[in-house]
Amino acid sequence: MTFHSRFLTGAATATLLVCLGGAAHAEVDGQAVVNGIIAQFKNQGVTITVGSGEQDGANVLAKNVTVTPGELNPAQIEAVLLENVIETDSGSWVIGRVAAPSFNQSKDGVTVDFGGAALNGYIVGGPEETDPVMKAGLYESATIGPVKVSAGGVEMFSMSGGETKMSPYSKDGTMTFTMALNDLKGNLAAIDDPKARPVIQALGYETITGRITGEGSWSLADGNLSIDEIVYDVDDAAALSISMDLDGYTLEMLQAIQELQANAANQSDEQMGLAMLGLLQQLTLNSASIRIDDASLTGKVLDFIAAQQGTNRAQLVAQTKGVLPFLLAQLNNPDFAAKVTAAAGQYLDEPSSIEISAEPASPVPFSQIMAASMTAPQTLPQVLGATITANED
Repeated sequence: MTFHSRFLTGAATATLLVCLGGAAHAEVDGQAVVNGIIAQFKNQGVTITVGSGEQDGANVLAKNVTVTPGELNPAQIEAVLLENVIETDSGSWVIGRVAAPSFNQSKDGVTVDFGGAALNGYIVGGPEETDPVMKAGLYESATIGPVKVSAGGVEMFSMSGGETKMSPYSKDGTMTFTMALNDLKGNLAAIDDPKARPVIQALGYETITGRITGEGSWSLADGNLSIDEIVYDVDDAAALSISMDLDGYTLEMLQAIQELQANAANQSDEQMGLAMLGLLQQLTLNSASIRIDDASLTGKVLDFIAAQQGTNRAQLVAQTKGVLPFLLAQLNNPDFAAKVTAAAGQYLDEPSSIEISAEPASPVPFSQIMAASMTAPQTLPQVLGATITANED
């Protein structure tokens, strides 16, 4: 689970100074600040190497930076400027602004144009810091500039920018967050796959555009994590919305995740997976939903499949509705199968929206969900309080 590394990252600088305690010192050790950042990101499963950290008054310049997120390819940045760095009596640091410059980088025929990024009010936990939230890396806001990825001189992906914001951190309070990635654009026509290309052309999605937005909150007092909504919105296709409300994401769990990630190099994938499953069993599900709002995608897919089968959409829908009861009989849950059949049929007749929700009568521990999925999967709809609806606002 990576909520803390994606969204648990924001606080007003003044508030965090109070949390850290003590007055700020005028000068800092540039290399010590860099070492703190390296250690902090290691807790999040990200490897950073820095050639040097040079102090220039209240600023620190980190040179020859390489960032490797997990098993992804490393990104190399010539220099990152840490502006207005102050050290507190607790041994942590407050960075007024972290600025990553724009760059153009090419490798193996792929070119990345990066428009720069910045973190404001960024907190780096010192070596003696014990608060897992402070060690996670907090910032008041973050922005990323335009990004473009090209291959063989052809633009494959771009976005105009993105931003995240989070409310101030309080050990007994609630932190809220918002995020947005704007003007996403993908060039599907450039996909070099002889099987995929005719499908893309038939559907009319040679170029797709859209955005990703989200908001939520985390209550540190009781460990409630609420993802109010994450929306993946593709223009003239569909919007996928996901929401979830969980209990059990406590400071102790966050600390355990950090320790697990910090020791990842010493464990096999199987060991990591088992350890993460053990941690997940501490969570409790209050509610969840997945919703699709159609904006022509479903109709285009139905028309494409119908053409492949030498029929039309109406006949395909009728055939699908006739087959669904037999396919869903494998669930061994006649009541839920009937609800799915009815909702799916309504959606296929007139695609507008379809939503699957989990609203259990009382919170359900993940351990119970896992046990049911392995021993009696047909009972899961009842365990989760699952419902499915079509074409409802």
